[in-house]
Amino acid sequence: MDVDSELGPNDCRVSDVIPLLNDPTPVSTWKLAITKPVILTLTMKSNVIDSYMELLNANLESLATDDDSGGGLNSRIRISLDPGTYQLLTTLAAPGNGPFTLRADIEDRRSCPPIPLQAGDTLQGNLDATTSCRTLDVFSNQTSESPLDVYEISLTEPVIGRLAMNSRAFDTVLALRDSRGNVVASNDNASSTTSNSAISTSLGAGKYTVIALYGRGTPGAYDLSFTTEPLRQCQGVALNLNGVTTGSLNTSGCRYLDVTQPSTISNPAAVFTFNIDRSQVLSVTGTGLGLTPLIELRNVAGELISSTTRGTTVSQLVLPGDYKVVVYSQTGNSGTFSLSSAAREPAQCAGDVLALDATLTGELTANDCPLRDLIPSPITALPADVFTLEPTTDSTVTVSVDSTTFSPYVMVLNAQGRLVTVENALGSTSTQAKFKVTTGTYTVVVTTLSNTGGAYQIRAVTGSATTGLTVAAR
Repeated sequence: MDVDSELGPNDCRVSDVIPLLNDPTPVSTWKLAITKPVILTLTMKSNVIDSYMELLNANLESLATDDDSGGGLNSRIRISLDPGTYQLLTTLAAPGNGPFTLRADIEDRRSCPPIPLQAGDTLQGNLDATTSCRTLDVFSNQTSESPLDVYEISLTEPVIGRLAMNSRAFDTVLALRDSRGNVVASNDNASSTTSNSAISTSLGAGKYTVIALYGRGTPGAYDLSFTTEPLRQCQGVALNLNGVTTGSLNTSGCRYLDVTQPSTISNPAAVFTFNIDRSQVLSVTGTGLGLTPLIELRNVAGELISSTTRGTTVSQLVLPGDYKVVVYSQTGNSGTFSLSSAAREPAQCAGDVLALDATLTGELTANDCPLRDLIPSPITALPADVFTLEPTTDSTVTVSVDSTTFSPYVMVLNAQGRLVTVENALGSTSTQAKFKVTTGTYTVVVTTLSNTGGAYQIRAVTGSATTGLTVAAR
């Protein structure tokens, strides 16, 4: 479909569409409604102006830009899109005015069903620039047309998995993704002396997608192999929550990748377990002989909660449940270590009631409740104020925080202490947290990530006239 249009001095400016940009260049905006997964090709042609296009999603986030890919001074964007609403900006790459023609073409993505890949398999494949699946066929918001094949791995137990993709025709690239689409590992060249790719990582039980991709050269034949080996057994030792627990790291013992999946780290590791029957502020400090122990706090499912990156102490609020502490060597050395642990009750912060639509003036100071006593977060030394929200009906609540001295950071927790939403002012002195509630109790925490506190105002608005806020006394 072709549309003729023109850019001139009476058109909107880029800054009218994106207020954060102080750009007076004239621009035309176009709304695109996509109803199914497609590949969209946009061209902007003119014999008079130097055309420029930018494609935005519904949140005005840039997906693609182009200046001269359409030949000469013409622009062209070719991208894979999911169903949704998008906005196209047609503007200028250089000063000028004049007519242009905009064209939009849509085509279906190629079908790319995954090929089963089992442990012990070595499969032969062939990538062809004309007929193979391409990156933009498999993934959304992509412009690359590099050919690829898709494989699927199903694991019933944790293992170390090894993938190798070899070709005499082209430079191979491997990517491994979990069932949620997160990249677990990727590799271009297995070493400095080869253009073949390889991945070795520990994997938990579940399904994984392998992307066998063309990198450089001439697409052609390749082989893909997959092997597994069992993890080393790592028995957890009970952690003394208010005392000292000792341990050792040995290169012939457990490795980090044996206790944490997915991981490529083969450094020695040890595991300690504990149970918390009520919310506690837990601190664990590690000291080592001949090594620098790094400490991670994980839940029973293995999800990372907190870790040491520069120091040797983890300290934060821990909710009731089962946990494990993973200790491993930063340098890969063997040696002994000790963990000094202390658990204490979190600080209690009483408060006063704030009626709906009323505005409370508060102040963040060094004497406020420490953030580590309020939320399960490794951020510890920041002062925070607490508000209790008790809706009596299902509704949507908006909490606004304004300050002239700091950027507010707002967190909302449910009755179980789990995060509902987090809003950061991102350098501004005003922020809003909008969230849905059901009957019950919620906690709103106001803090700042900067070292500067100060006065602020907080206000809650909801559809329920009986909802109120409780502000912590300082």
